[in-house]
Amino acid sequence: NIEPIIEYRWMHRDGEYRWFSDSRVVIFDDDKTPISVIGAVRDVTESKHGEEKLKRAYAELDQIFNSTSPMNLIGIDFNVLRVSDKYCDVFGKKKDSLIGKKCYEVLSGSYCHTDKCPLSQILEGKERLKFESKRKIADGRERVFETTVTPHSPYRD
Repeated sequence: NIEPIIEYRWMHRDGEYRWFSDSRVVIFDDDKTPISVIGAVRDVTESKHGEEKLKRAYAELDQIFNSTSPMNLIGIDFNVLRVSDKYCDVFGKKKDSLIGKKCYEVLSGSYCHTDKCPLSQILEGKERLKFESKRKIADGRERVFETTVTPHSPYRD
């Protein structure tokens, strides 16, 4: 008997809008007749402003991630978490054929399953790796790429 939470905004007397979250519960007697309502209204303006800032920051980072060099993000379980649009363009891959798959299955290179695996080295405590590798690009030609690997803090202990 919990009603859905409703969010709305009101204009404050100072001219600024304030966001509120309104939730309530209807209390019924034994005959299922409503006898009272218990509710709470909270000012959630600061949370709403924080959400908007977070959305803008994500949009900016997403734009940077997708407009620079080919990039990918690999989780500590070797799963591909994210690939940039540029990565897909250069290597002729589709995101859905990469994301969620093991990196050594879809991005394989000469370092996979060796002690030179960049992710294994990062997990062992290396802070930054830089190396060159040859990779085939979408048109079938081989190109030399300078790769930099750094840990991404949410995926570290």
